[in-house]
Amino acid sequence: MLRKRQDEILDEARKVLYKHGYFLGNPIGDGGFATVYRVKSRQYDEDFAVKLIDLSVADDEPLISFPEDGVNHKITNNISQLNSALPSSFEAEINALTNLCHPNVIKIYNHFRSDTLMYIILEYCPGGCIKDLMEKSGYIKPPQLYELCKEILSALDCCHRNGIAHRDVKPSNILIDKYGRAKLADFGLAQKSQLSKMFGGSLPYLAPEILKKKPFDPIKADVWALGVTFFELAAGYLPFKADSIEQLKSEIGSNSLAIPPHFTHNFTGVLKLMLNAQPHHRSSVQAVSQLPIFSSQKTEMNRTYSNSINPTEKQRMKMGHISSSAYLARNTSSRKSLLFTKKRFFSLPINKTFAVDQEMSDGELETILSCRNY
Repeated sequence: MLRKRQDEILDEARKVLYKHGYFLGNPIGDGGFATVYRVKSRQYDEDFAVKLIDLSVADDEPLISFPEDGVNHKITNNISQLNSALPSSFEAEINALTNLCHPNVIKIYNHFRSDTLMYIILEYCPGGCIKDLMEKSGYIKPPQLYELCKEILSALDCCHRNGIAHRDVKPSNILIDKYGRAKLADFGLAQKSQLSKMFGGSLPYLAPEILKKKPFDPIKADVWALGVTFFELAAGYLPFKADSIEQLKSEIGSNSLAIPPHFTHNFTGVLKLMLNAQPHHRSSVQAVSQLPIFSSQKTEMNRTYSNSINPTEKQRMKMGHISSSAYLARNTSSRKSLLFTKKRFFSLPINKTFAVDQEMSDGELETILSCRNY
């Protein structure tokens, strides 16, 4: 992205972002149609990330391609359709993130567009992606491995419970926030969880049913991709080594999954449940998350976030655009709830207008937002 007219596009982005309250910083990630930059809020001196999408690229390149050698990662069976639908793929990302509120799913705060660019303001994760972590250490060892796996399972389970398939689960799409937590990101290929004919994703993580180019269940395909990801995190390399789609199909079909000797018996069992070549026999994310290897970890796994506040409204509250008291008044269900809330509410840094103080921590803000559940 930004190969053509780079200086002009960046100059436009700088001006548009400034108008919306941000200073444009350095690039921190790059994809086929988008580049991610670090930005800083002018008002609160807080870091965010912005995904800049060059809308003009849709005119001369397909969104995802079906490579003969399999090296370029992404496939489709209808390139012309995807060409004309480029903006909708990013609208899918916006819609997915707006409707998901979970501590292990990347947060979206705003989005807007100009004639040339689409802007998506996201949570900034200074830890980079898990792929970077693997490149530094080779592979990830327990207990950190199991904790990260558990957090990713929780994030994907939230997606599936809300009827959303991610469709591009892989280490480079899992970020690490400032607290060391895993964050599932890049929902550009996300879709509703009905049978799909849209064959997209990253080649090494594609489920065998996708390679057959027939309608498939994207939820089950997510489980396969996550199984491949777990193997890669624990081993430092991919479970199926293939340079083309045909080779990948052959290797999966031969059941030649070689388990490294340092894998525990329980972790190997997890992989076998997730990497079952028959989708109707493949386990669900929810079932895997309840296995003892993960349920014994410290992170809370079974909390339901589907009723949480919309993250856009949460950010508006923190930016002072929504009164905290007004939010509580319309979201608490009884006088008893309000009385219970009062003690917690006034122990937090609320300013005289009952807006949330800009110095309030995310944890304190979550305390307010959780009050309506009591």
